[in-house]
Amino acid sequence: MLNVGLIGCGYISGKHLSSLSKMRGMQLTAVSDIDEKNMKKAVENYKNQLEQEVEISCYKNYGELLENPTIDVVVVTVISGLHAAVAREAIRHGKHVMLEKPIALSLKEADELILLAKTFKRKVLVCHQLRYRPLLQQLKEEVIEGAFGKLHLATISLRLYRPPSYFENSNWKGTWEQDGGMLINQGIHLVDQLLWMMGDLETAYGELGKALHTKETEDIATGIFHFSNGSKGLIEANTITIPQNLGYQLTVFGDEGSFSVGGRNFNELTHCYMDKEEGRKALYTLASDMNEHSYMYEDMLQAIVKDRQPAVSLLEGKKALEAIFALYRADRESAVISLPLDDFTTKEMGGKIG
Repeated sequence: MLNVGLIGCGYISGKHLSSLSKMRGMQLTAVSDIDEKNMKKAVENYKNQLEQEVEISCYKNYGELLENPTIDVVVVTVISGLHAAVAREAIRHGKHVMLEKPIALSLKEADELILLAKTFKRKVLVCHQLRYRPLLQQLKEEVIEGAFGKLHLATISLRLYRPPSYFENSNWKGTWEQDGGMLINQGIHLVDQLLWMMGDLETAYGELGKALHTKETEDIATGIFHFSNGSKGLIEANTITIPQNLGYQLTVFGDEGSFSVGGRNFNELTHCYMDKEEGRKALYTLASDMNEHSYMYEDMLQAIVKDRQPAVSLLEGKKALEAIFALYRADRESAVISLPLDDFTTKEMGGKIG
């Protein structure tokens, strides 16, 4: 049984607690948060879902949690600007890590984590949980097998709403230094899906916009990606879709077929054409399975037990981050940006845009 420590007991931690409560080979034994009320809620939440009484230690200082030698895995769900720092300390303390996106707000920090994990021989899983959703996994398999032929174009659309109160309630949200931007926080899962389906990125161009002027970061983003295989990608994203979220969309076009996944929960196969009729029918049956978070935890468990890398390693997690950084630099320099980047940090975006 692997003992797990959770660092950061805010909103996103709820999904992790729910997944942990269902795991047979992993158990929560410690939590950490600067807010004692958040820790208490997290512990109660886990116990209620587990439906049994267990001993869980609480630490206001996450450094004390890392010093606990009985903890094998650390789940990092703190604010974006602290992801890299907390993960770095966890690895140095010999812990395996499940790291919420984004892995860092600079390429330097991302590369440091990759090197550190290799040096200490620790497993680090980046929480791009959509890669574990059965529908998307099967679509990826069909892409690999050539069911859609040679891919030429893919588009992603993100249409969400984040009201002014979303940023006013936290002094870090909407800042380049601690938050990193709308694409890095709300859009990175779709960018990851785009890259996962289409392959390595060669160049990026994009422009950012901002309607809400009480924050620093973008709430509108457009982008053009050129992939090394010659295909193209288009990005259209915003968090100003009043009065509420419309949802997400990924559409892929090949010379022998195409597919589109969308909806508010990104679980609707709204279009699919390929010659394999049975395969097409099977895809529609997978749409209702949204247990990707549990599958992600199972992958982490197996990665540790079998001494292999998780499906979404730090190297995989870096890809979407670097793609977004390239788009940010393209906006800042009004130029097409070639990848890989030498370095980038969201701090380079300066003050307010728009």
